[in-house]
Amino acid sequence: MSSSLLAKIKPFTPPFVQRVYRKYRRWERFRNRFLVNRGQSFIKNILTQGISFKIVINPFSNGCVDDVIAKDGIWEESISQNIQSLLPAHGVFVDIGANIGYHSLFAASLHNRSTQVFAFEPQPVIFSMFTQSVAANNFSNIKIFNAGLSDFTGTAELSMFEENKGASSLTQGITHHTGDVVTTVIDIQTLDSYLEVIKKVDVIKIDVEGFEFDVVRGTAALLKRDTPALLIEFSPGLYNLRDVTIPARFIDFLENLGYSFFATDGSVFDIRAWSREAMGDTAQIDIVCRVLRS
Repeated sequence: MSSSLLAKIKPFTPPFVQRVYRKYRRWERFRNRFLVNRGQSFIKNILTQGISFKIVINPFSNGCVDDVIAKDGIWEESISQNIQSLLPAHGVFVDIGANIGYHSLFAASLHNRSTQVFAFEPQPVIFSMFTQSVAANNFSNIKIFNAGLSDFTGTAELSMFEENKGASSLTQGITHHTGDVVTTVIDIQTLDSYLEVIKKVDVIKIDVEGFEFDVVRGTAALLKRDTPALLIEFSPGLYNLRDVTIPARFIDFLENLGYSFFATDGSVFDIRAWSREAMGDTAQIDIVCRVLRS
């Protein structure tokens, strides 16, 4: 029985049958992931857009991203294409919500490794895998921080999804992920607190499961200083769980800094119209934000 079929017959299915079926599907997912290297981490060789690097993955421990990379050998190709086109030789890339580090590793491989990467990932298990990937590639141009970014400095509670650790979020009550949720306390910083450490940023990628606006507010001074290109997972579905005014305020904030909005294929994107029409807590889209020069 497929999940789409289950959705159709759900109104007519007793709750205990739904529970049994969900448990069966969960067991099936873990069984399939265990069959990939018997549940152990392993190195995957990546070749995309003429760029090669190694990455440590474990689909059994961390679904979604690791699942796709294990099967297809690539992840979010449109984001990689934009990083490659926007990041110059000797440029600086900041990866916020780096997950297992795919985009950071890709960026660090560009231009004969002349680029500099600063990456932030608060989730402990994923951070450990990312660290192993940096070592496997002998990268000296990646600096990773085991911390989350927001618009304040302190600590916060991170909700981690058992079946997709990369979907960990500070957002409470997220409903579009399955599996058990555990929490841990993480360190929180602002990117602006690193102004003296990170010089002249060219590209920033932000994917923090519903807290992108908070990150951007804590990056205001750097955005004014460097006007870097932004690659953002814009998620009104998650923003609305906290405050329905966030999508509009987020757009206003970036526009006031001079940013325009584009789809990942480079076309002009009416993000206000899309945001108004986006429905459900899974509504999200990758966008490119740039300050256009006259």
